[in-house]
Amino acid sequence: MEGLVWLLPAAEATHLDPLGELYDSILRTLSQRIPVWGLAWNPHFPVSKKTYALTAWNAHGRFIGFRGAWPTKALQKEVEQLWRWENFQPRWLLLGRARWMLALGRRWRRQYALTLLPPLPLSEAQPLYLPYSGLPMERSETTRQVTLLVSPSQVEEAAFLAELLALSQWQVYVVGTPAPITPLRQAANRFRHRLHLWVGPSWLEAELALAASWACITLSRQPTEEVLVRLGAPWVCPKAHPLAAYAQAVYTHPTELPRILPTLTPPPALTPERFVQNLLSHLKISSPA
Repeated sequence: MEGLVWLLPAAEATHLDPLGELYDSILRTLSQRIPVWGLAWNPHFPVSKKTYALTAWNAHGRFIGFRGAWPTKALQKEVEQLWRWENFQPRWLLLGRARWMLALGRRWRRQYALTLLPPLPLSEAQPLYLPYSGLPMERSETTRQVTLLVSPSQVEEAAFLAELLALSQWQVYVVGTPAPITPLRQAANRFRHRLHLWVGPSWLEAELALAASWACITLSRQPTEEVLVRLGAPWVCPKAHPLAAYAQAVYTHPTELPRILPTLTPPPALTPERFVQNLLSHLKISSPA
């Protein structure tokens, strides 16, 4: 049985991150169209020994999530053994940008003569945005709400930006897993009615904030898939972000945001089914008859 292997930047079993829940939803939907294996690894997951979680969604869908300090070679052998047991033949490999993903991609390309697919998003001309869960969402044309996605390393910057937007009369939802959280709590105490902390939310909770927002702002300057998180809200990021070309707007200094935000136009959001259809089309993968 030939199929797709997707090396994931986050997953429910390996990352305390709402994006993991979204990737889980995408893979479940994708597995209804083609055979697929999702694979994630978090070497920093708080476990005392090497472990992994294996999930079978249906006849065609599998996920394996590694936790702990696995040597890449051992991780590779474990996956290949499972593939042999299941008579699975990888034909396409969708890469991420992590070093371990690139290492596995090179090895499996030689071993299986598979097709390596580039990390998402696939092109600046046709970026592939992540879907929403399918819940009914409505956004007012006069909303003054924005979602600020925060990673652990941008807490001070996030607190400054959140206060700036609150002063500009925006309702600011800070979503993510910031550590430490004290600067954001101090900012929220100063703007109790305009600054809201949603720390460690589920994906549906993050999605509710995003879907009701005029824009989604991220601070991370790492080349991650954050650019995909659009859900019908314009994506805004610093000009220095490696994937800034995909954003609907960029800023050099946070003080530019109060001027930029009202000029944005929210795009339509995708359902998971439409996302999968677009993904297969982008990758030139045909569903089995």
